[in-house]
Amino acid sequence: MVLFAWRSPGHEGEPTRIGFSVVRRLGKAVRRNRLRRWLAEAYRRRAPLIVPGWSLVVVARDAAKELDGRGAAQALDD
Repeated sequence: MVLFAWRSPGHEGEPTRIGFSVVRRLGKAVRRNRLRRWLAEAYRRRAPLIVPGWSLVVVARDAAKELDGRGAAQALDD
């Protein structure tokens, strides 16, 4: 997975925003949506640890094809 992160000027006090992108090569829509849900849940559990004011985009690439819920959480931690 790849993480793109940037600070938006003037948004320092606002909550961190995050988006998830999963490439089509990872499978059909059901599989891709499941992976997005796992990543969103992993982020939700870690959200209090993240400094506010960031914009984040997580891009799941080919290696994420074998991930399950636990693997998605571990990949987000790394």
